[in-house]
Amino acid sequence: MDTIFRDSDDDSGREPQNENFAYSSGRLDSNEIRVLVLLPNLDPQAAIQCRLFRYSLESMNSYGLQTHPFMALSYVWGDTEPKKTVFIYGKPKIVTPNLHDALLQLRNPVLPILIWVDAICINQEDIQERSQQVRNMSEIYSKVARVICWLGKTHDTTEVAGDVPAARGLGNLEGFLQAKDADGNPRTLSGKQFGEINHYLFALCSLPFWYRIWITQEVVLSRKALFLWGDVIIDLATFQKLLKYKDRLMPVNWYWSFSVTRSAIMYANFKQPLEMRSRSLTLQEALLATRNRSATDPRDYVYGVLGLAQLGTTSIITDYTKSTKTVYLEAFKAILQQELNLDSLSVCGRGWRQTYKTEGAKSEENWPTWLPDWSHESLKVSLSEEMLDGNFGIGDRFKSVLLDCQEYDPIEFSASGDLEKSVHILSGDEQLRVRGIDFDSVEIELNASDENDWSEEVKSLWDRGSLRNTFHDLHALRYACMRTKRYGHRNSTSTGPDDNRTVPSFADDEYVLKETVSPTNTSVQSSFEPFDEIERYQSDLDTRRGITHTDRFLLGRCKSSYFITRRGYVGRAPMPIKVGDKICIFWGAKVPFLLRQQPFSESFTVVGEAYIHGIMKGAAMASMKDESKDFILV
Repeated sequence: MDTIFRDSDDDSGREPQNENFAYSSGRLDSNEIRVLVLLPNLDPQAAIQCRLFRYSLESMNSYGLQTHPFMALSYVWGDTEPKKTVFIYGKPKIVTPNLHDALLQLRNPVLPILIWVDAICINQEDIQERSQQVRNMSEIYSKVARVICWLGKTHDTTEVAGDVPAARGLGNLEGFLQAKDADGNPRTLSGKQFGEINHYLFALCSLPFWYRIWITQEVVLSRKALFLWGDVIIDLATFQKLLKYKDRLMPVNWYWSFSVTRSAIMYANFKQPLEMRSRSLTLQEALLATRNRSATDPRDYVYGVLGLAQLGTTSIITDYTKSTKTVYLEAFKAILQQELNLDSLSVCGRGWRQTYKTEGAKSEENWPTWLPDWSHESLKVSLSEEMLDGNFGIGDRFKSVLLDCQEYDPIEFSASGDLEKSVHILSGDEQLRVRGIDFDSVEIELNASDENDWSEEVKSLWDRGSLRNTFHDLHALRYACMRTKRYGHRNSTSTGPDDNRTVPSFADDEYVLKETVSPTNTSVQSSFEPFDEIERYQSDLDTRRGITHTDRFLLGRCKSSYFITRRGYVGRAPMPIKVGDKICIFWGAKVPFLLRQQPFSESFTVVGEAYIHGIMKGAAMASMKDESKDFILV
């Protein structure tokens, strides 16, 4: 050990013992890290005593090692109070309670433990060192002997109705999965066993561990990982085996009212890093996949996924001296070099909110409406509040036509057809030039205060002779309203109070049949606007699928804006809109975007996405591709 590790010169005891621990002023080499030595103690409640060694990451090659000869800790920093203390060379250093609990649990009675812990092995106050050391994290977690994932302490009674039995139950999960019947074949899990596992999963998936940005990288990159929940040890391989039953799993607390939405979000955060271990991701895919997770430093929403992403010819260097906006711009430029699509425009909630606020309410920094802010509150999920509400639906949380619900009920949009993006960031990094078509505009904003008022307005317009240039008949219009209410998701199963109808209130079959011409009798069809023919009428696709998670998401109830366009389409947007907003489809964009022209300017702000039934599969772009032009977005 003396040849591979060497004593750190960090506060090794030369100073008076009553002073706090201090890091050495000497710099670590770029390939050098500190490793914590957790000293043994027979008394499990004794103060934690440690030392620090220096270690070169080149040692694997120099000494022919298969792995780095220490472990790495994956954990949530958590609350800073009450302050806890560990002793390094006998000198106190403050750590968070969760880290203190982890070190107590890991400490061996007789043997020292070598482990890398970011909060101690990196001088977090030294920005230059922090930047350098974070660059080494993917090397550390991918090549250490084992990653220890600390889920937290267990308690006899908790808000999730008992994490002690949950930890014990999941600790015995391997026995469930390996059980054989009398003939030696794998035993099929019973409904009761699935019920128990789902109850335990609720407690597991409620833990803060699963919502931290860094854990995704740490779990995905690990060669071997152990999950430690109190004193219960669960092997990563056990969780991976569980995924083969993923269609039968859904975290459920037996003592709470059931919310599919809440459970689906929790379960997605749990299984996502497990499933990513077998996938290769671009930077955009990694950022979009982890957009709902949390981080203390907003720059970590980018830096925390660099170890997951294939950057190709692009390069992003971790540097905490840069502003958050600069880091996000670097990431966006890298995405534009890698991707053919504009999916990242669907996470620009910060800029969109600026668009509809009054001038006096705008944020201090004018954020471009085309630049994703990966730290913005519109992307985050606060389960601590949601779990207090048994009636929680996706409602206020639905922010993106393209992205939301995709993990639970995938739907493919292709508004620009197969066109690749044509986009450039202009000098000064404040404007984006993007090519597309100016297809339509908002003409009427519908009343969405009552669940069915907007569809009654649509019916009234039809009765007065409007909308007939877009819809063949009332049957087609009714179907468009049904799909619009669900942002394009097909399944129309009704659940929950007041029927939560997914068809509009004018769905009287006798009335509709009287007003409906035959879909095959084109001689009497007067509509002429571009329309995705596959989306014009209800088909087997709408009825042959079973109930999906989105059936319970109450998509009809979420806050949004319904509108009629100048050309007679029915649309819906998650963000507030105004009459006159342009409906544009950019090359490489999968959904339409609403733009608002700036006063006395040729530039536009982005209002947000829109769902417009009939043009989500490329019909509008196909009809106007030759009329494409450039838009300047600010």
